Amino acid sequence: MSELKNLEDKDFVPFGEDENLSCLLVKKGDGAHFAAVCHVRRDERKFDEVKKIIFKGEDYVILIFCRTVSIKSRVKTIVNMAPGLLDVRKTQAANADLAFYTVELNDNEHTMIYYPVVTMKNNTLQKAP
Repeated sequence: MSELKNLEDKDFVPFGEDENLSCLLVKKGDGAHFAAVCHVRRDERKFDEVKKIIFKGEDYVILIFCRTVSIKSRVKTIVNMAPGLLDVRKTQAANADLAFYTVELNDNEHTMIYYPVVTMKNNTLQKAP
């Protein structure tokens, strides 16, 4: 089922989260961005950077809260993918040791967020083993 259907009665829908980032599908306007920020800040989690993906003519955006500027610069997206291509990209990402999250926006339209898996060591980003 499309995450957009879940967004009808909510301000935002989380669709991916790990120690480095949090991905949310967010309605435009009416305080939804604030609600999304409050969700991400729960449990005193700290994300210093936000990457926004805007879909022209749509009433939603994707917000990607990133722990550091370095992580934000590594986060990439692929939008408007058909299901068949999505499966190929998931396999490629897994084989390349990329962390990734997907969201179905319409019945045949997917977006993928991906980045190289990183860890912190001595306050420096390191590629995960």
